[in-house]
Amino acid sequence: MKYTHSYSAGNSGLQLRPDTLETSLYLVGLMHEIEESGTSNVFNIGIGGSIISEPVIDGDTAYFGACDKNFYAVSLDDGREQWRVQCGAAATNASISDGVLYFGSYDQNLYAVDVEGNFLWKFRTNGKIFSKPLVHKDAIYFGSSDGCLYAVSKSGQLLWKYKTMGPLASDPMVHKDSIYFGSFDGILYSLGLDGALKWKFATQHLAGSPAADKDRVLFGSFDSNFYCLDTQGSLLWKFRTNDTVYHRRPVVHGGIVYFPCRDGHLYALGLDGKLSWKFRTGSHVGASPVIGDAIYFGSIDGNFYCLDFSGKLKWKFAAKGPILNRAALQGDKIVFGSYDCNLYCLSTDGKLLWKFPTRLSHISPIIIEKRAEMAATLEVSWKPEELRHEEMYRNKVQEISGLSQYGVFNSGYITKDSYVSESGKHYIQKKRWK
Repeated sequence: MKYTHSYSAGNSGLQLRPDTLETSLYLVGLMHEIEESGTSNVFNIGIGGSIISEPVIDGDTAYFGACDKNFYAVSLDDGREQWRVQCGAAATNASISDGVLYFGSYDQNLYAVDVEGNFLWKFRTNGKIFSKPLVHKDAIYFGSSDGCLYAVSKSGQLLWKYKTMGPLASDPMVHKDSIYFGSFDGILYSLGLDGALKWKFATQHLAGSPAADKDRVLFGSFDSNFYCLDTQGSLLWKFRTNDTVYHRRPVVHGGIVYFPCRDGHLYALGLDGKLSWKFRTGSHVGASPVIGDAIYFGSIDGNFYCLDFSGKLKWKFAAKGPILNRAALQGDKIVFGSYDCNLYCLSTDGKLLWKFPTRLSHISPIIIEKRAEMAATLEVSWKPEELRHEEMYRNKVQEISGLSQYGVFNSGYITKDSYVSESGKHYIQKKRWK
């Protein structure tokens, strides 16, 4: 599969001709090479059917957000839609606690909705929300691209916020009554549960989502290092990779820490910082693994991998687009989203059980801003091997509205209130929030 893209640097005089690149260059590689602002393109994704969020499974239902402005609940048994709710922009990562789902959106709101799809409240920030909310005791913690870590009550009231010097895509973590999170300003922060700063640790680039093991705090950075600190903020060790370590949370299991890297590898390190093994995929690995009786993770190359605990491949499954976030595992089923506009459910032996298409079949555009004096947009022409017979949408060209402005994307799509599943047609009433 190929992706064709073109972009123009507005009135700067720089014109780049259309070209064709492998998936490995399309989503992350190209964006990383041309960006000069030191920020991540995670916040520069437009409206389309792509899934950039991590699904959440509770009981017999899988929940996830998509770039088509919808947050979905689908049956884990057969992939049938149970309900969906609509917000003002892409719906991102969710957490569930006591029958309530909390998820962010690029419309700058954190939403609370119950497991029946009923709206409870929303909380407004001043930036896009990609961070996965953390529910701890009576508070929800999450970051925003406005640079703040927020603490809100379960009724949606602000408890406090802490301002950093860069956007936040990091997932916060609570460990031993401290909150840890990374920022695009290159710093890993440790706060008390009251929002007071305890300490901070500086890297040379964007600091990612942390994980903890006993008295260790582990996280990666865009400076190509993976760090291990003690809970007082002192460096215990760091491990050098060959490229950016993404902002995804590492996973600690059985005395090994696993993390994805832009150099195309999933790494497995001992908690002493020594390499146990690394597994190479066909492109950048942007998704952290989920651990069960094996190791499961997706890659920008469009494959979903299953490894044994020695790092040997057991099987892989080919989706039709990059896989950007972590899967969810329950029993013998594993669920993940792809940039190809589908949510997939596999058995743990790699067989496809079902897939669920989001409301839009065109992938979401990447909007690029290279420098303050130069704006660029991306026109995506995506032609997978098969198009859904019930939908034939085309991407439209984004238009630059002016220097230093993000492009305005005209999707030209038409939504429908029903879709065709593997087992037949059924009607779903869309819920709209004001």
